[in-house]
Amino acid sequence: MEQAAFEGWLRSASAAFRTLSDQQRNGALDQLISISGAVQLRHLSNGLETLLKRDFLRLLPLELAFSLIHWLDPETLLVCCRVCKQWNKLINSCPEVWQAVCRDLGWRVDESIAAAPHWKAVYLKAKLRMEQLQQQQAFETSSLIGHSARVYALYYRDGLLCTGSDDLSAKLWDVRTGQCIYGIQTHTCAAVKFDEQKLVTGSFDNTIACWEWSTGAKIQQFRGHTGAVFSVDYNDELDVLVSGSADFTVKVWPLGREINCTCLKTLSVSEDRSIGLQPRLQFDGRHIVCSSDLGVYQWDFASFEVLSGLLVLWSTGLVIFWSTGLVVYWSCGLVVYGLLVLWSTGLVVYWSCGLGRKRKRKRKRKRKRKRKRKRKRPGEQLSKDGGLTMGNGTWSPSESFP
Repeated sequence: MEQAAFEGWLRSASAAFRTLSDQQRNGALDQLISISGAVQLRHLSNGLETLLKRDFLRLLPLELAFSLIHWLDPETLLVCCRVCKQWNKLINSCPEVWQAVCRDLGWRVDESIAAAPHWKAVYLKAKLRMEQLQQQQAFETSSLIGHSARVYALYYRDGLLCTGSDDLSAKLWDVRTGQCIYGIQTHTCAAVKFDEQKLVTGSFDNTIACWEWSTGAKIQQFRGHTGAVFSVDYNDELDVLVSGSADFTVKVWPLGREINCTCLKTLSVSEDRSIGLQPRLQFDGRHIVCSSDLGVYQWDFASFEVLSGLLVLWSTGLVIFWSTGLVVYWSCGLVVYGLLVLWSTGLVVYWSCGLGRKRKRKRKRKRKRKRKRKRKRPGEQLSKDGGLTMGNGTWSPSESFP
C-alpha cells in the first residue's frame, strides 16, 4: 500500500475507532495484538511505558514538590534519589529537608550553611556511624606502650592524649600514629590537663604542679591540700587554676610566675558540711561546677556563692535540687514536695503531691476525723463562764481534770 493510500485508510480507521464503545475498542485492540509480530509488540511496549509512567514531581510546581518532599522519611529520601537524575537533583536542591533530618538526629544545625549536599553528607556519615555502633565496628583498639606502672590519669584533646602514671612520669601521645611526643618526669599523677605549652597535674602527694612540655621543668607548685588531688582545671584568660581534692575542699589558685603559689579561696557547700570524696571539676571562667559523692554543685566565680546544687542521699533514695529561690525534693523520680520562693515579691509558695491513691485516701480520712473532733458531742454544752458541762458536773478551763 502506498503512503498516501495508507494515510487515508488510517484516518478512516481512526474515525471509525472513535465511534466504537469501550468494549468494542478493547476487542479491536485484542485482535490487532493477536495478529502483530515481535517488532510491533516491542514498539507497543515502549510506547505504553512512556504513556503510563508519568513523572508527577516534574509536572508539579517546584514549591509543591519541595512541600511533598518534606513529608518523606530519610530512608525514603535516599531511595527517591536513586529513581532518576531529575529526582536526585530536586531532592539535593532542598537544604531544609536535610537540615530537618539532621536536627531529628540531635545534630546542631548551623542555618548559615545552606548547601543541601553538605547536610546530606552529614546525615550519611552519622547513619554510617550508628550502623557501625550497632554492629560493634565503630572503634579500633590500639595500645600505647611506654609507662612502666599503673596509668591513673587521662586527658584527651584534639587528637592528643596525655597520660599520668605511678612511674612518676607523664606522656603526651598522638593517638593517630601512636607515637609519644613528649615524656617528662613528674610526681604520681591523679589528674592531668594540658595545652600546647604546659601540663598541669594533681597528685596523690596532695600537691599540684605546672610543667613545661619543651623542657620538662616544673614552673609552678601549689601546696595546701591535705588529701590527694583528683581534679584540676584552669582558665588562661583569667590565669586561674581550680583543684578538687579528697580533703573535701575545692581550692582556687593563681597561675603566674611565682613558683610556690598560695591559695586564693577555699570552697565548700557550707561551714559544717564538706563537698565529698573525689570531686570532679569544670571551670569556664564564670562558674565552677563540681561533682562528688554528695552530688553536683555550682559556684559563681565572681562571688564564690553556691548558685545551685543537686544533693543525692543514696541511703534514703532521695534527691534534693536547689537553685536561687527554688528547692525541689523528690524520690523515685516523683516530686514529693517543693518550696518556691519569689524573692522580688516576698511570696512563698509550697506544694505537695502524693505518690498514689493510698496517700490521698489517708489524707481524706484524716480530715474527716478532724472535722468529727470539732463537732459538738451529744450531751455536751458550754456554760456561760466558758466551762464544759457534761452530765451533772462542770469543768472550767482553769481547773484540772477530775
